[in-house]
Amino acid sequence: MFDNCWFENTELELFMHTDASGEIGVGAYFQGHWVSEAWPAWVKQLQLDIQFKELVAIALALYLWADSLSNKKRLLFCDNEGAVQVINKMSSRFKPSMHIVRFIVSVALKHNLLLKAKHLPEKVDCIADALSRLWLSTFHKLAPQADKAATPVPTHLWQQLMPK
Repeated sequence: MFDNCWFENTELELFMHTDASGEIGVGAYFQGHWVSEAWPAWVKQLQLDIQFKELVAIALALYLWADSLSNKKRLLFCDNEGAVQVINKMSSRFKPSMHIVRFIVSVALKHNLLLKAKHLPEKVDCIADALSRLWLSTFHKLAPQADKAATPVPTHLWQQLMPK
């Protein structure tokens, strides 16, 4: 059974954002928990676009914190309009992005989670922006209530997200 309402990130504190240049890393924040990681070598080697990287950020956050999101309708904000369209359609013509969509769908199905995305203008989410750029001192100033240590990203997760 789902909630009747769509919950926004401001209510959930679920912020997902990748660096605008796409060269640095990925960051996500959820109810005091956070992740800030440099892109693995395969992301740089494959030279994937920013839309793919934004989808990876969403997939990462959903996987890490899915238990807390179960049985809910969730409105996600993203600063990449292409990624917003992909999430809302759950489809993409770009094969690597479709790989991430299938991963997101599997997490959503496993946790009985409905997702909808909305475009968020760039530069609005300073917390996730700092995390995606690996600016941890800035992040801790912006979110002093956050956990002291990041949520670890399991190695197998990066392997699952790598396009085949």
